[in-house]
Amino acid sequence: MPEIPLGPEEVRRQLAGYRTDSEKAIRDFQALRSEDATCPSVNAFYIANLSGRKFPRAADLGCNNGSFALAVLSPVAGKLTLADFSPAALEMARSRLPADQIEQALALDL
Repeated sequence: MPEIPLGPEEVRRQLAGYRTDSEKAIRDFQALRSEDATCPSVNAFYIANLSGRKFPRAADLGCNNGSFALAVLSPVAGKLTLADFSPAALEMARSRLPADQIEQALALDL
């Protein structure tokens, strides 16, 4: 299970900062779109709030490279549905997650 890098109060403080620091929000969003980076404060917020819970299924819509599913959803969900508009991103996400945990991988089309 991933470590929680920040406590819930620190995460809330950082997330509140997005309201006043749009540049930080943009940097963190861009980090989420990069191949190996994740947004630690957002992931920590979800990890802290989902810790100890289990769900039969979870979906990551707009899964990009799978970093959110890997850090946040994989530890709490039995099966995952991944969806993205980019087939390349979907394949990257599939390659990073346990194959037996992926129930569906959907390439979306508008």
